[in-house]
Amino acid sequence: MTARQIPRWSELRPLLQPKPIRWNGTDRRLANALTISDLRVVAKRRTPTSVFDYTDGAADGEISLRRRRCNRRPR
Repeated sequence: MTARQIPRWSELRPLLQPKPIRWNGTDRRLANALTISDLRVVAKRRTPTSVFDYTDGAADGEISLRRRRCNRRPR
């Protein structure tokens, strides 16, 4: 059985550093967005409703919407 080891300060120090403060709101929002869905939520909050609905909406058969969200080819 091996003895339990206590981590050294030099190993813990990089993990305990706080994130740098981002003063620019746009940079802060984009840095926190990890997925396309996160970016869509940010865009929905920041863009006027009519503009967002127009760009986010789909056409008649919604083929482009399905392709964009599912990464599948239309049938």
